[in-house]
Amino acid sequence: MKARLFARGVFIQDGHALVNDTKRSLKLIGGRVGRNENIEDALVREWLEEVGFLVKVGPLVTMSSRIVGKRGRRVRHIEMVYAVTSPILLGPTVVAEKGINPVWITHATLAAMLGESLADQLYSVNERVRPPAKLVPIR
Repeated sequence: MKARLFARGVFIQDGHALVNDTKRSLKLIGGRVGRNENIEDALVREWLEEVGFLVKVGPLVTMSSRIVGKRGRRVRHIEMVYAVTSPILLGPTVVAEKGINPVWITHATLAAMLGESLADQLYSVNERVRPPAKLVPIR
């Protein structure tokens, strides 16, 4: 069975987490790790491509694995979720992917997405590793 590795990251500022609103659902920012690509490098690349932020990858918060696909074409998806810190906004012109709509959500919304325990972990980790910084609000 083939496996695909995905790296996702969460940045929290002033009690709000930055995620992608796909119109169908809210998703953590990140994506597939390329062949021979370092997980952290892939996460930095995905944040740059999707929202135009150059970030530092913080600690791994959780990982999960699930099998997707139909019989005979099943693939194991392994997802690593990290806290990301120190974002530098490089500008909206960097955003290249269609369907990307970054939005700030509350703790309650993140908890509804991921579960209360994981949302609490992300907020807790973020408070320990985040240097003081202010971002320009997105949209």
